[in-house]
Amino acid sequence: MKQRLHTRFFAACALALAFTAATAAPTIQAMPGPEVLAGEPLTLTVEGLPPGTTVRLRSSRMQQDFFGLRPYQAEAIFKADAQGRIDLARRAPLSGDYAGADERGMFWAMTPVKSPSPSGAPADEVLIQAFDAEQHLLAERRLLLRAVAADVVTRPVAEFAGAVYAVHAVQPGQRKRAAVIVLGGSEGGSSTARRSAPELASQGFAVLGLPYYSPGGWSATGPTAAELPSLPASFVDIELSQLEKARDWLAAQPEVDASRIAVYGISKGAEFALAAASRMPWIKSVVAIVPSDVIWEGWGPDA
Repeated sequence: MKQRLHTRFFAACALALAFTAATAAPTIQAMPGPEVLAGEPLTLTVEGLPPGTTVRLRSSRMQQDFFGLRPYQAEAIFKADAQGRIDLARRAPLSGDYAGADERGMFWAMTPVKSPSPSGAPADEVLIQAFDAEQHLLAERRLLLRAVAADVVTRPVAEFAGAVYAVHAVQPGQRKRAAVIVLGGSEGGSSTARRSAPELASQGFAVLGLPYYSPGGWSATGPTAAELPSLPASFVDIELSQLEKARDWLAAQPEVDASRIAVYGISKGAEFALAAASRMPWIKSVVAIVPSDVIWEGWGPDA
Protein backbone atom coordinates (compact mmCIF):
# COMPACT_ATOMS: atom_id res chain seq x y z
CA MET A 1 0.00 0.00 0.00
CA LYS A 2 2.79 2.39 0.98
CA GLN A 3 4.62 1.60 -2.28
CA ARG A 4 1.48 2.34 -4.33
CA LEU A 5 1.05 5.71 -2.55
CA HIS A 6 4.65 6.63 -3.35
CA THR A 7 4.12 5.61 -6.98
CA ARG A 8 0.94 7.67 -7.25
CA PHE A 9 2.62 10.66 -5.59
CA PHE A 10 5.56 10.66 -8.02
CA ALA A 11 3.25 10.13 -10.98
CA ALA A 12 1.14 13.10 -9.89
CA CYS A 13 4.26 15.26 -9.54
CA ALA A 14 5.47 14.27 -12.99
CA LEU A 15 2.05 15.01 -14.47
CA ALA A 16 1.94 18.42 -12.76
CA LEU A 17 5.40 19.30 -14.03
CA ALA A 18 4.52 18.22 -17.56
CA PHE A 19 1.31 20.24 -17.44
CA THR A 20 3.17 23.30 -16.15
CA ALA A 21 5.80 23.03 -18.91
CA ALA A 22 3.12 22.63 -21.55
CA THR A 23 1.11 25.62 -20.36
CA ALA A 24 3.93 27.98 -19.30
CA ALA A 25 3.72 31.36 -20.98
CA PRO A 26 6.40 32.04 -23.61
CA THR A 27 9.15 34.43 -22.59
CA ILE A 28 11.76 36.53 -24.40
CA GLN A 29 15.21 36.14 -22.86
CA ALA A 30 18.09 38.56 -23.40
CA MET A 31 21.61 38.20 -22.06
CA PRO A 32 23.04 40.46 -20.88
CA GLY A 33 20.05 42.49 -19.82
CA PRO A 34 18.16 44.63 -19.23
CA GLU A 35 20.93 46.99 -20.45
CA VAL A 36 23.13 46.21 -23.45
CA LEU A 37 26.15 48.27 -24.46
CA ALA A 38 26.68 48.66 -28.22
CA GLY A 39 29.26 46.12 -29.36
CA GLU A 40 28.72 43.71 -26.47
CA PRO A 41 27.85 40.07 -27.22
CA LEU A 42 24.09 39.56 -27.07
CA THR A 43 21.93 36.45 -26.78
CA LEU A 44 18.25 36.89 -27.71
CA THR A 45 15.87 33.93 -27.53
CA VAL A 46 12.17 33.15 -27.30
CA GLU A 47 11.46 30.27 -24.90
CA GLY A 48 8.47 28.14 -23.95
CA LEU A 49 6.79 27.89 -27.34
CA PRO A 50 5.01 24.80 -28.67
CA PRO A 51 7.50 23.04 -31.00
CA GLY A 52 7.18 24.14 -34.61
CA THR A 53 5.12 27.23 -33.78
CA THR A 54 5.33 30.13 -36.22
CA VAL A 55 6.01 33.41 -34.41
CA ARG A 56 6.27 37.00 -35.60
CA LEU A 57 8.90 39.06 -33.77
CA ARG A 58 8.68 42.84 -33.79
CA SER A 59 11.21 45.36 -32.50
CA SER A 60 10.28 49.02 -31.94
CA ARG A 61 12.08 52.11 -30.73
CA MET A 62 12.21 55.88 -31.01
CA GLN A 63 15.34 56.91 -32.89
CA GLN A 64 16.93 60.24 -33.75
CA ASP A 65 17.63 60.86 -37.43
CA PHE A 66 17.84 63.87 -39.77
CA PHE A 67 14.07 64.40 -39.43
CA GLY A 68 14.01 64.36 -35.63
CA LEU A 69 12.90 61.68 -33.17
CA ARG A 70 10.85 59.11 -35.10
CA PRO A 71 9.47 55.58 -34.55
CA TYR A 72 11.54 52.77 -36.07
CA GLN A 73 10.48 49.13 -36.40
CA ALA A 74 11.52 45.73 -37.74
CA GLU A 75 9.60 42.46 -38.11
CA ALA A 76 10.59 38.88 -38.91
CA ILE A 77 8.78 35.53 -38.86
CA PHE A 78 10.40 32.50 -37.21
CA LYS A 79 9.59 28.86 -36.60
CA ALA A 80 10.30 27.41 -33.16
CA ASP A 81 12.61 24.38 -32.98
CA ALA A 82 11.77 20.97 -31.49
CA GLN A 83 12.42 22.36 -27.99
CA GLY A 84 9.98 25.24 -28.50
CA ARG A 85 12.81 27.73 -28.75
CA ILE A 86 13.93 30.45 -31.16
CA ASP A 87 17.58 31.46 -30.86
CA LEU A 88 18.24 34.41 -33.15
CA ALA A 89 21.96 33.66 -33.25
CA ARG A 90 21.29 30.23 -34.76
CA ARG A 91 17.92 30.49 -36.45
CA ALA A 92 17.28 32.49 -39.61
CA PRO A 93 13.84 34.07 -40.12
CA LEU A 94 11.47 32.49 -42.62
CA SER A 95 10.81 36.02 -43.91
CA GLY A 96 11.06 39.59 -42.72
CA ASP A 97 13.28 42.63 -42.67
CA TYR A 98 16.57 40.72 -42.64
CA ALA A 99 17.92 37.34 -43.71
CA GLY A 100 20.23 34.84 -42.04
CA ALA A 101 20.81 33.98 -38.38
CA ASP A 102 21.79 37.17 -36.56
CA GLU A 103 21.29 37.92 -32.87
CA ARG A 104 21.27 41.66 -33.65
CA GLY A 105 19.14 41.51 -36.78
CA MET A 106 16.04 42.81 -35.00
CA PHE A 107 18.02 45.91 -34.01
CA TRP A 108 19.93 46.99 -37.12
CA ALA A 109 17.07 46.09 -39.51
CA MET A 110 14.72 48.70 -38.02
CA THR A 111 13.50 51.41 -40.44
CA PRO A 112 11.17 54.41 -40.00
CA VAL A 113 7.45 53.61 -39.79
CA LYS A 114 4.27 55.67 -39.56
CA SER A 115 2.70 53.56 -36.82
CA PRO A 116 3.20 54.94 -33.30
CA SER A 117 5.94 53.64 -31.04
CA PRO A 118 5.35 53.09 -27.30
CA SER A 119 4.34 56.43 -25.78
CA GLY A 120 7.03 58.16 -23.78
CA ALA A 121 9.68 55.52 -24.51
CA PRO A 122 13.26 56.80 -24.18
CA ALA A 123 15.31 56.87 -27.38
CA ASP A 124 17.61 54.06 -26.22
CA GLU A 125 14.80 51.65 -25.24
CA VAL A 126 13.87 48.82 -27.60
CA LEU A 127 10.63 46.89 -27.21
CA ILE A 128 10.78 43.28 -28.46
CA GLN A 129 7.38 41.57 -28.93
CA ALA A 130 6.37 38.06 -30.01
CA PHE A 131 2.99 37.41 -31.70
CA ASP A 132 1.28 34.20 -32.80
CA ALA A 133 -0.28 33.63 -36.23
CA GLU A 134 -3.48 35.42 -35.12
CA GLN A 135 -1.44 38.44 -33.93
CA HIS A 136 -2.05 37.70 -30.24
CA LEU A 137 0.75 39.00 -28.06
CA LEU A 138 2.70 36.07 -26.59
CA ALA A 139 5.56 37.87 -24.83
CA GLU A 140 7.47 41.11 -24.72
CA ARG A 141 10.78 42.38 -23.37
CA ARG A 142 12.26 45.85 -23.04
CA LEU A 143 15.98 46.45 -23.47
CA LEU A 144 18.06 49.57 -23.03
CA LEU A 145 20.70 49.85 -25.76
CA ARG A 146 23.45 52.08 -24.45
CA ALA A 147 25.82 53.70 -26.95
CA VAL A 148 28.00 55.07 -24.14
CA ALA A 149 29.22 53.19 -21.07
CA ALA A 150 28.32 54.69 -17.70
CA ASP A 151 31.95 55.13 -16.63
CA VAL A 152 33.16 57.01 -19.74
CA VAL A 153 34.45 60.47 -18.91
CA THR A 154 34.38 63.15 -21.64
CA ARG A 155 36.08 66.52 -21.30
CA PRO A 156 36.95 69.44 -23.60
CA VAL A 157 40.53 69.85 -24.82
CA ALA A 158 41.63 73.48 -24.64
CA GLU A 159 44.55 72.94 -27.02
CA PHE A 160 42.22 72.24 -29.99
CA ALA A 161 39.10 74.26 -30.82
CA GLY A 162 35.96 72.24 -30.13
CA ALA A 163 37.89 69.04 -29.38
CA VAL A 164 36.82 66.51 -26.76
CA TYR A 165 38.70 63.66 -25.09
CA ALA A 166 36.84 60.56 -23.93
CA VAL A 167 38.12 57.60 -21.93
CA HIS A 168 36.88 55.11 -19.36
CA ALA A 169 37.38 56.36 -15.82
CA VAL A 170 41.03 55.50 -15.22
CA GLN A 171 41.92 53.32 -12.25
CA PRO A 172 45.39 53.20 -10.62
CA GLY A 173 47.58 50.56 -12.25
CA GLN A 174 45.29 50.21 -15.25
CA ARG A 175 46.91 49.14 -18.50
CA LYS A 176 47.57 51.82 -21.10
CA ARG A 177 45.15 51.80 -23.97
CA ALA A 178 45.22 52.35 -27.71
CA ALA A 179 44.08 55.78 -28.89
CA VAL A 180 41.86 56.96 -31.73
CA ILE A 181 41.68 60.38 -33.41
CA VAL A 182 38.18 61.04 -34.79
CA LEU A 183 37.71 63.28 -37.86
CA GLY A 184 34.23 64.32 -38.96
CA GLY A 185 33.00 65.06 -42.46
CA SER A 186 31.84 68.04 -44.49
CA GLU A 187 29.30 68.99 -41.81
CA GLY A 188 32.24 70.52 -39.94
CA GLY A 189 32.12 71.77 -36.38
CA SER A 190 32.26 69.57 -33.30
CA SER A 191 29.14 67.38 -33.69
CA THR A 192 30.99 64.25 -34.87
CA ALA A 193 33.67 64.67 -32.19
CA ARG A 194 31.10 65.05 -29.42
CA ARG A 195 29.04 62.07 -30.57
CA SER A 196 31.69 59.58 -31.68
CA ALA A 197 34.38 60.09 -29.05
CA PRO A 198 32.40 58.73 -26.06
CA GLU A 199 30.94 55.91 -28.16
CA LEU A 200 34.39 54.68 -29.22
CA ALA A 201 35.75 55.21 -25.70
CA SER A 202 33.03 52.84 -24.48
CA GLN A 203 34.81 50.10 -26.45
CA GLY A 204 38.03 50.61 -24.49
CA PHE A 205 39.90 53.27 -26.50
CA ALA A 206 41.20 56.67 -25.48
CA VAL A 207 39.59 58.97 -28.04
CA LEU A 208 40.35 62.49 -29.21
CA GLY A 209 37.51 63.97 -31.26
CA LEU A 210 39.27 66.57 -33.41
CA PRO A 211 37.33 69.24 -35.35
CA TYR A 212 39.41 70.74 -38.18
CA TYR A 213 36.93 72.84 -40.20
CA SER A 214 33.84 74.85 -39.24
CA PRO A 215 31.71 76.45 -41.95
CA GLY A 216 28.91 78.91 -41.40
CA GLY A 217 25.39 77.57 -41.43
CA TRP A 218 21.98 78.57 -42.69
CA SER A 219 18.61 79.03 -41.03
CA ALA A 220 15.15 80.23 -41.98
CA THR A 221 16.26 83.79 -41.26
CA GLY A 222 19.49 83.60 -43.26
CA PRO A 223 23.18 82.76 -42.68
CA THR A 224 24.42 81.76 -39.24
CA ALA A 225 27.90 82.12 -37.76
CA ALA A 226 30.39 79.28 -37.70
CA GLU A 227 30.38 77.21 -34.51
CA LEU A 228 34.19 77.37 -34.22
CA PRO A 229 35.36 80.61 -35.84
CA SER A 230 39.06 79.91 -35.15
CA LEU A 231 38.94 76.97 -37.60
CA PRO A 232 38.87 77.28 -41.42
CA ALA A 233 35.42 78.17 -42.75
CA SER A 234 36.32 76.72 -46.17
CA PHE A 235 37.48 73.24 -47.03
CA VAL A 236 40.72 74.60 -48.46
CA ASP A 237 44.33 73.88 -47.46
CA ILE A 238 43.41 71.73 -44.44
CA GLU A 239 46.72 71.03 -42.75
CA LEU A 240 47.54 67.35 -42.26
CA SER A 241 50.20 68.40 -39.76
CA GLN A 242 47.58 69.10 -37.11
CA LEU A 243 47.44 65.34 -36.62
CA GLU A 244 51.08 65.47 -35.49
CA LYS A 245 50.02 67.91 -32.76
CA ALA A 246 47.13 65.62 -31.85
CA ARG A 247 49.52 62.67 -31.60
CA ASP A 248 51.84 64.63 -29.30
CA TRP A 249 48.91 65.61 -27.09
CA LEU A 250 47.70 62.02 -26.84
CA ALA A 251 51.22 60.77 -26.06
CA ALA A 252 51.28 63.11 -23.05
CA GLN A 253 48.19 61.47 -21.54
CA PRO A 254 49.29 58.93 -18.91
CA GLU A 255 46.68 56.33 -19.88
CA VAL A 256 47.55 56.33 -23.62
CA ASP A 257 49.87 53.88 -25.37
CA ALA A 258 51.46 56.25 -27.90
CA SER A 259 52.69 53.33 -30.01
CA ARG A 260 49.07 52.46 -30.86
CA ILE A 261 47.27 55.44 -32.36
CA ALA A 262 44.62 55.08 -35.07
CA VAL A 263 42.69 57.62 -37.14
CA TYR A 264 38.94 57.24 -37.69
CA GLY A 265 37.45 59.44 -40.44
CA ILE A 266 33.99 59.87 -41.93
CA SER A 267 33.40 61.15 -45.49
CA LYS A 268 35.73 64.15 -45.95
CA GLY A 269 37.34 63.05 -42.68
CA ALA A 270 38.00 59.67 -44.29
CA GLU A 271 39.74 61.43 -47.17
CA PHE A 272 41.77 63.34 -44.56
CA ALA A 273 42.60 60.11 -42.68
CA LEU A 274 43.81 58.26 -45.78
CA ALA A 275 45.91 61.19 -46.96
CA ALA A 276 47.52 61.44 -43.52
CA ALA A 277 48.12 57.70 -43.12
CA SER A 278 49.94 57.58 -46.47
CA ARG A 279 52.45 60.09 -45.12
CA MET A 280 52.62 59.45 -41.37
CA PRO A 281 54.02 56.04 -40.37
CA TRP A 282 53.03 56.47 -36.72
CA ILE A 283 49.35 55.98 -37.69
CA LYS A 284 48.95 52.28 -36.95
CA SER A 285 45.38 51.79 -38.18
CA VAL A 286 42.85 53.70 -40.28
CA VAL A 287 39.07 53.46 -40.32
CA ALA A 288 37.74 55.24 -43.42
CA ILE A 289 33.95 55.46 -43.68
CA VAL A 290 32.66 56.42 -47.18
CA PRO A 291 36.15 57.56 -48.24
CA SER A 292 37.47 58.72 -51.60
CA ASP A 293 40.34 57.39 -53.69
CA VAL A 294 41.37 60.93 -54.69
CA ILE A 295 41.80 64.34 -53.07
CA TRP A 296 38.88 66.51 -54.17
CA GLU A 297 38.86 70.24 -54.82
CA GLY A 298 37.98 72.56 -51.96
CA TRP A 299 34.93 74.77 -51.49
CA GLY A 300 33.72 77.61 -49.33
CA PRO A 301 34.09 81.39 -49.15
CA ASP A 302 37.88 81.21 -49.39
CA ALA A 303 38.03 78.67 -52.23
